Amino acid sequence: MDIASALLDITAQLFLFSLHRLFNTTYQSAFIPHFSSSLIKLITMVAPITGTLRKKIIRDISVSLTIGFGAGYYFWHTYHIPSLERRNAYYAKLEASKQ
Repeated sequence: MDIASALLDITAQLFLFSLHRLFNTTYQSAFIPHFSSSLIKLITMVAPITGTLRKKIIRDISVSLTIGFGAGYYFWHTYHIPSLERRNAYYAKLEASKQ
């Protein structure tokens, strides 16, 4: 057996094992029986990736809050406060002209 066909058989084994894990069915080696036990040991040695959804949600919320607070700070100090100062100056000038 050459290397290319062995790699193809191992890839097929990995695919079948992933289908087994996905659908919770019984895994039976259909291609090469002597690869199956070492392959299963190799796959089970790799830790499953857990908590990625929670990490993504936390990251999305923190990024959105940071952008939101940054935009609010920018609006408050570049538009809102200057407009209040213009309004107060207008009414102060109007009050001064009445007297």
